[in-house]
Amino acid sequence: MPWSHPAAGDEARFQRICLAAAFLVTLAWGAIYIGHGNPGLVDEPGQVEAMRHIAEHRPGVPAALPNLPGYHFLVILLTGGKPTLLSARLVTLGCALLGLAAFAGAWRQRHGHHPGGATLLLALLPVLQPFNAMAYTDAPALALLLAACWAQFAGQRALAAGMLTLACLVRQTSLVWAAYLLVLDALECLWPRDRGAAARIPWRIALAAWLERGRWLLLLLATAAGSILYAGRLTLGTAHGNQLDPNPATIHFAGVMLLLFGLPTWIARAGPMIGDWRAAHLQRPGRTLGLTVLALAIASALAATYANPHAWNRELFWPDKPSAYVLLRNWPLVWIDRIPVLQALSGLVVVGVAAGLIHGFVRQRCARELLLLLPFGAALLLTNGLVEPRYFIQPCAFALLFLGPGSAGQRRQIGWFALLCMVQSAFVVDGLALW
Repeated sequence: MPWSHPAAGDEARFQRICLAAAFLVTLAWGAIYIGHGNPGLVDEPGQVEAMRHIAEHRPGVPAALPNLPGYHFLVILLTGGKPTLLSARLVTLGCALLGLAAFAGAWRQRHGHHPGGATLLLALLPVLQPFNAMAYTDAPALALLLAACWAQFAGQRALAAGMLTLACLVRQTSLVWAAYLLVLDALECLWPRDRGAAARIPWRIALAAWLERGRWLLLLLATAAGSILYAGRLTLGTAHGNQLDPNPATIHFAGVMLLLFGLPTWIARAGPMIGDWRAAHLQRPGRTLGLTVLALAIASALAATYANPHAWNRELFWPDKPSAYVLLRNWPLVWIDRIPVLQALSGLVVVGVAAGLIHGFVRQRCARELLLLLPFGAALLLTNGLVEPRYFIQPCAFALLFLGPGSAGQRRQIGWFALLCMVQSAFVVDGLALW
């Protein structure tokens, strides 16, 4: 029996340790950050002020409210109408822990294995980890999205739509994932995974099945579309700086960030990827050469069209803070803008990372889910003119949700994420940087 093998027992023990560590690391970070007494980093004071505005029944809508106020109402409810920075952070921490539980349940539902390693990777995801104890909407919205996925995978589609509705009331961009799940349902209805890739259902039967399965999500999207048509927007406040305005620098930042976060994996897979390219060149030299030339042309086009237009992405240090406060997210954007050689290199990085993701995704059991993340993740990121690392949280979390188990690579990645989190946490606690 496989579970009687010592190696299998060691792996099961490792997974259990990872699951416990995911919750312990998140709790420890909460205790460190909240206990340090930081008076509020970047948007935290603004979030709390919006909560107080609502709790005190002041007239009008808080101007600095870029999201729907679901998170704000939750904090107000749980604090008896007296929100504070401390209570908001504690609510966020609680949501982050619930999000880890929802991720573990959804991952097990999808893969049928112990979710410990994958859950620890989520807890250590560098773009998410600091926000697990901060007065921000990211961790609560992600928790609801993961709960929606868990319900969706279990066939509880009405519950999944309900969780997605709540997620939209926290961050309205969660609508993107309602559309994502609908497309996955459509693919499953047309090409069921358990019937093989060649088995295609007649489109009328597939359409009827899809409408039956997706009616609740369709209702959510229709309601959102109606609200946008009626009100002209899906937000309440009048905050500036985050308008719907696609920014080409986002694509370049994605390449740099994914290269950094996946560095151990890229190093380990460089050899096999080159070997596969050589094998493809021997079998189909014309096709392989054509695709390579196309990739280089795309890289050149990305380099030639590079721009960093957003005012908030052109500062290396925050002008209203001490000079020690570093805007880490802006450093690659500013230097790529200044140095043409870096523009060319960045174009190559974007194309190389995209090719590497596709190369790895097609070999996964959940290949269709992972490949579909690329256009939907890009759509989410390009809805905002600001290049902001935390906008990558949801696509990265979904990628971790659909990536299958792999002990060797998983252990390397856990160690790398842990190192990155330790480095960044020292800056975050002292208020010196937040990506």
